Amino acid sequence: MQASVSFDTLEFLEDLKRSGIPELQAEAITRATAKALNQFLDSKEIATKKDINELKELIHSNSYKIIGAVAIIQGMFISFYQFINHLFT
Repeated sequence: MQASVSFDTLEFLEDLKRSGIPELQAEAITRATAKALNQFLDSKEIATKKDINELKELIHSNSYKIIGAVAIIQGMFISFYQFINHLFT
């Protein structure tokens, strides 16, 4: 899922001009910054809080399944060990 990032180019432009950067240069910086930000966001998949929470829930629910499977395997191993031990004693 692509996250939405708010970038106020007008506010950014005005901040640059208030800091003393000439208008043409401030406009160029604003355009380049917006373009770079958009390219970055288009090239990356950014996880939202919802994505992360869904993944946490999936991991949590699967961890109990894994623990259960390990317990079953452990029980089977102990039973097999006892069976083999009984055959040779």
